[in-house]
Amino acid sequence: MYRYCFFEKYSARVAGKIVAFALGVGCCGMAALVAAENGGGEVLMAGSGDASGYSQKDLSAVMAAAEQGDALAQCELGLRYGRGTGGAVQDFDQAAQWMRKAAEQGNAEAQGTLGFFYLEGKGVSQDVEKAFAWAEKAARQGDAQAQMVLGFCYLEGKGAPQDAEKGFAWMEKAAKQGNAQAQYNLGLCYYDGTGTPRDDSQAFIWIEKAAQQGYAGAQIAMGVLYLEGRGVQQDVEKGFAWLEKAAQQGNAAAQMVLGFCYLEGKEVPQDDRLAFEWYEKAAQQGYAQAQYLLGNFYCDGKGVPQDDRQAFAWYEKAAKQGNAEAQGKLGFFYLEGKGVSQDVEKAFAWAEKAARQGDAQAQMVLGFCYLEGKGAPQDAEKGFAWMEKAAQQGNSQAQYQLGNLYHDGEGVPQDDRQAFAWYEKAAQRGYAPAQCNLGVIYQKGKGVPQNDRQAFTWYEKAAQQGYADAQTAMGVLYLEGRGVQQDVEKGFSWTEKAAQQGDAQAQYNLGGCYMVGKGTSQDEEKGVFWLEKAAQQGFAPAKEILRQRASSALPVPSDTLAPLGDAPPMRDMFQEAFEQGKQAE
Repeated sequence: MYRYCFFEKYSARVAGKIVAFALGVGCCGMAALVAAENGGGEVLMAGSGDASGYSQKDLSAVMAAAEQGDALAQCELGLRYGRGTGGAVQDFDQAAQWMRKAAEQGNAEAQGTLGFFYLEGKGVSQDVEKAFAWAEKAARQGDAQAQMVLGFCYLEGKGAPQDAEKGFAWMEKAAKQGNAQAQYNLGLCYYDGTGTPRDDSQAFIWIEKAAQQGYAGAQIAMGVLYLEGRGVQQDVEKGFAWLEKAAQQGNAAAQMVLGFCYLEGKEVPQDDRLAFEWYEKAAQQGYAQAQYLLGNFYCDGKGVPQDDRQAFAWYEKAAKQGNAEAQGKLGFFYLEGKGVSQDVEKAFAWAEKAARQGDAQAQMVLGFCYLEGKGAPQDAEKGFAWMEKAAQQGNSQAQYQLGNLYHDGEGVPQDDRQAFAWYEKAAQRGYAPAQCNLGVIYQKGKGVPQNDRQAFTWYEKAAQQGYADAQTAMGVLYLEGRGVQQDVEKGFSWTEKAAQQGDAQAQYNLGGCYMVGKGTSQDEEKGVFWLEKAAQQGFAPAKEILRQRASSALPVPSDTLAPLGDAPPMRDMFQEAFEQGKQAE
């Protein structure tokens, strides 16, 4: 059956509230799931039935009668062109022409359909006044679809002053004639209290009528109402049964809702794989939000093996449809060369598209591009401005980078207090690099009172997330007993974790631990191994110790560890130990 979607705006807004209320997410986010061509706003193009006898005739016979001026044949021909059925190739221009001929003869069905064409701009230039006028003619003759269209016009103020009560009244007339779309939207009016007092029980009754006719948008709403127990006793099993009915019809909105339920564990056990499968069904229908989410699954390796190329492919599909979040991801992938060859010009272009739509990650990427001159001329002030926009939206990476800009005075006057404030915001959101920076600030007392205990607390948070710099710091703090009771075994353990991640400072420290047997058994061979690892990364203190050791072949007999700070202090410890060894000799 051919589907139209002119009613999506009102349906999406109200049905979005139903879904959002039930699933505990923001209305704006979930409204999109029940909107547009795959969801709550579809309108069915009614057929003329068998009253005229033309629905069973071949195209040539209908065409002949239509050309002779038969209004019923003209309407039937318009329907066939509109649907692309009955031997006709879909052609809205032809559909509108034949509908106009029939409408001008007073055919109510043709008048109602012509009203829809004007509302949507199908085969004619969009004209809401003409849409209203034609729909009104048909509605007053009792045509159910026209009554439903007229109800929409009044509800949304299309072609007539907005009047919720008149909109409700016309929607009710169509619903009582059995029009499924009108029944569904009447239910939404009751749910939202639009044009009538709010009544959950009546909302459920009318939505159920539409759902029983197979109307997918209503089936979604039924599923959510049962899940939440609004207007009916809560019944999770029935709720999922209704959602699955809509999803099995290929309704992408229902597939999205099911995917969301499994992803978040809403009323069902959390299951990334099932969530992926439902989102994939919606994505394969071209549903942009599902394509974006599928990209996230591949990017994060949730429910499927991690795959940057697949993530990029799905982000690209969604981005080309205008999905801002996907455009932002695409900008980041081009910038990093993830799943695609690095291309800073494309990174900038995609990030800019998304940033101007308000996407925080894209604003952060755009800020970076300006700061580094990637894909655009370097401009510290523009870089700061875009980074600030992202940070103010709560993007933790941008908050961290904004802290760096204030710390370094790049694009803005240097300000340690502002640096600390933005690092703290990002750290409180769990961003490990910012947590580590707070550790450094507290350890050095830069812009805040020096506090080893606070330094330890923030280093620990970052270290537990696997952040190597913080693990290195944790190692030194435990080895020295700063901000925490000394524990050389734990110090060695944290140092080893960071060293195994390739952190040169940690590799250098680990070499020292092995050399002097601090937190582990003394093992000169392993000590040299880790020093060489650090030296291979160009870590100058390690190179120097190895050079001095090679020139004298003396061990490093130190049992002290240099204080935490920048890289050079560790060199001092080895240098001092080495000199002590020479003097002892």
